[in-house]
Amino acid sequence: MGMRTHPFVSMAVVLSAVLVPSTFAQNTVTATSGSATISFSSNMSSFLTPLGLSVGQVDPTSISHGNATLTLATGVVDLASGGVNIVYSGGFTIEGAGSTTIRFQNLTIDTTGNTPVMTAIAVVNNQIRGRYTLFDLTPAAGTTLPFTLHGVNWTLNGVQLALDTSTTTLLNSVYGVSQFTGGVNIATMNLATKVSSGDWTY
Repeated sequence: MGMRTHPFVSMAVVLSAVLVPSTFAQNTVTATSGSATISFSSNMSSFLTPLGLSVGQVDPTSISHGNATLTLATGVVDLASGGVNIVYSGGFTIEGAGSTTIRFQNLTIDTTGNTPVMTAIAVVNNQIRGRYTLFDLTPAAGTTLPFTLHGVNWTLNGVQLALDTSTTTLLNSVYGVSQFTGGVNIATMNLATKVSSGDWTY
């Protein structure tokens, strides 16, 4: 049975004639624990510094030297198709002295649609604005399917994060500026995930 190339992977590499055994094609595993490490680039600073803003953390997320570490709450990974939906606890803030604070929480990686994204609930001065597409995701060149487990561990490194226009529109509106631009890569993300062995079908 031919395997459909998932949009999350096809953005980085075109897979040709990949055949997957039928038992493996059903192999969707539960993500039980792990982390996502987001390393912000200088592009993030170029947006925030002129406005006196910086990135802060929402517990249990930790931020150190430009790296935000998110704690996995729950999720599923389809190893065959590349479909991923993983929710992370905590989040991060955009804040500055005397400025409006925006919290992005309940961050969710979702590659099950046409475009792989990370979404988040936006909270502006303690009022929920709704769920926004925070980042558009592009996997590292050479990423292929099916995803491979190492025991109960699944990793994915080098995912590029670009600000989505829905979030830049929110940021520009809240801070009364026009400098936040969609489509700009502002970070790289590495995923380290443990999955439940009870889900294995082979």
